[in-house]
Amino acid sequence: GAAPLVHNADRRMYLASGVKLLVMAELYRQRAAGTLSFDEEIRYRRPDVRDGAPSMNKHKLGERLTIAELLTSMVRDSDNAAADLLMRRAGPEVIGAELRKSQSGRQPAKTRSDHDYIGTSHPKLSKAGHRKGQGLISGSAGEPVQETGE
Repeated sequence: GAAPLVHNADRRMYLASGVKLLVMAELYRQRAAGTLSFDEEIRYRRPDVRDGAPSMNKHKLGERLTIAELLTSMVRDSDNAAADLLMRRAGPEVIGAELRKSQSGRQPAKTRSDHDYIGTSHPKLSKAGHRKGQGLISGSAGEPVQETGE
């Protein structure tokens, strides 16, 4: 196989919006496995409102959006609320496991227990106007969503 392309592989760094690529890759992996459809709808609720959500903050609470629509908002507009919703659907623990599996034989990937990189916001984000524990990726991202009539 081809050698991996690396840059500063020995340095640890915060992923910031780079985590959105991991979310997108996992959603495509799950779609290929038949466990997810991009037509599936996810409800936008009050706990999902946050800063850094230029697309999602234009939607009404209770509105249902497809995974395809959320992916567009996350990638095109770097929308953090869309990323949170998609992370919760994909499962941060699944994304972390897939990342660790892809890193076998290389420097271990950072996990939630290392530096809070996948599944929760970076501590400094709360100082930038985000609610504590909810920044790029919500602190409750691993909890299953109960779809109700909210």
